[in-house]
Amino acid sequence: LDTMIIENKHVEQYGSRKEVAENCDAGAGAADLHQLKEKEPSKLASADGDDSRENFDITSTFEMYPEWLRKGPWSPLACLYFISYLGALVWTFPAASELSVTTQTETPSASLSWFRAACAIWGTGFCVYMVRCGYGWAFSSYTVWSWVLSTCYFASVAVRDLSSGRLAELAADVATTVRFPALVQVSVTVAVWWLVLFPMILSMTPAKYKAKFVKFNFGFFMINIHFAVFPAVLADLFLCKTALTPFDLWASFAAAIVYIAWYLSFMDRNGLHMYIFLSPRTHFSPLVYSTILALYAACYAGYNQAVGGDTMIAGFDTAWLLPCLPGWALAA
Repeated sequence: LDTMIIENKHVEQYGSRKEVAENCDAGAGAADLHQLKEKEPSKLASADGDDSRENFDITSTFEMYPEWLRKGPWSPLACLYFISYLGALVWTFPAASELSVTTQTETPSASLSWFRAACAIWGTGFCVYMVRCGYGWAFSSYTVWSWVLSTCYFASVAVRDLSSGRLAELAADVATTVRFPALVQVSVTVAVWWLVLFPMILSMTPAKYKAKFVKFNFGFFMINIHFAVFPAVLADLFLCKTALTPFDLWASFAAAIVYIAWYLSFMDRNGLHMYIFLSPRTHFSPLVYSTILALYAACYAGYNQAVGGDTMIAGFDTAWLLPCLPGWALAA
């Protein structure tokens, strides 16, 4: 998206390579085109993203955010939050792991097993496609993490269904661990992009570029990234009708802290502020983190009720909400 916006700005200011050439031929002639190439060659290259994209510093894109969110020490409350969060996860793990096996026994049909295998192949193939097309950097984003988790789930559950012995047991353990983290991260990605970010960015896009922006987002790449895996994980949930367990919610909380740790230790430190609201430099950051976890808990309750399992209130002791509570308490 950043690349597309940058290219649009270049095109708006300079015109595409074809438009510049046509204008020079029609008006000033070939001599002016040669002079433009001599004085400002970047104007011709930037529209098509040849040289300027290689020399462009992506971190400058995020300078529009306030400096106090991008630079400086972390809030002491953020540090205290992460310590208490990790402590809560460790404290609740034994009880969560004991409840990791649902009371409903899943007996998948052959068609469901092959559906999962097809989703695993599709997900793996698309990941390879992204790397080959130069989108390897996208694997640092929350969106593609959700794609990778979904692919991992489909692959492991397909192996579990179609094999036996120790391999099937190992695959079952992996599937149990990543099942709900994949589901909730895909749900958050689809909801936030299509209900919040897409209409917001579309409203800020210049009128002459709106059609291009919409076409771009409904193209093969963006539809796969921001939507296609969502109906697949929903279909799997409702076809197998296996209730979620407290361990699923615990695993999603653990996956959330793993991503935040990656984001803050690598992306934030290197000026890649893709998700500026995750900044640990504000005293309100614990409230932001805990609100995200509360959204995870709400997804757990909604999906579990839809497949006939316990809701969060009926199936939880308050201890399961401990990872959420530190942020709300510190914010208060």
